[in-house]
Amino acid sequence: MSFGLPKRNTRIENAIVDAENAGIILFAAASNYGDDKYRSFPASDSKVICVHVTDGEGVPDGMNPSPLDHRDNFSTLGAGTESNWKGKRVFLAGTSFAAPVAVGIAANTLAFVKGQLIDGRLNESDGRVAHTCDGMRKIFLGMSQPRNGYDYVVPWHWDWFAEAASVDGFCHELRKTLRQVGSPMR
Repeated sequence: MSFGLPKRNTRIENAIVDAENAGIILFAAASNYGDDKYRSFPASDSKVICVHVTDGEGVPDGMNPSPLDHRDNFSTLGAGTESNWKGKRVFLAGTSFAAPVAVGIAANTLAFVKGQLIDGRLNESDGRVAHTCDGMRKIFLGMSQPRNGYDYVVPWHWDWFAEAASVDGFCHELRKTLRQVGSPMR
């Protein structure tokens, strides 16, 4: 969700619960007001994965709210995004650009999981957990590097690749991560 509200909204809260019950993982933009403001709603909801913005080098942008202890502090590319505004080429930045990038990373990860379910490298329980908000949080932590208090999501630098020289090894690391769901984030 590439929007943020200053306070909770009952209709959106109900939609979040409905989405969670339907097995839909939700992501939302943190906010673009920097340290002066808190996370916007729905990014502040515990059933939603909050996404902060970085530049192409993973450096957090000053528009992010401060990272919070024991909460999602995921960040990804969302600064320097090329767009067209009023017929002109412009470069934009914001957590509202980073959130869809995070969704794309999650979608590709779930497509990989689906392929490994078909090939028998992962079981149905692993697949179910991967398709939950908590499961995706654990996966994102596994593919993150710490950057100034944020967890910079960089799947191509996934620590698991060091341990997993093969798809089987990678799936082994993924299974270990998914089976930690329910334990504290760090």
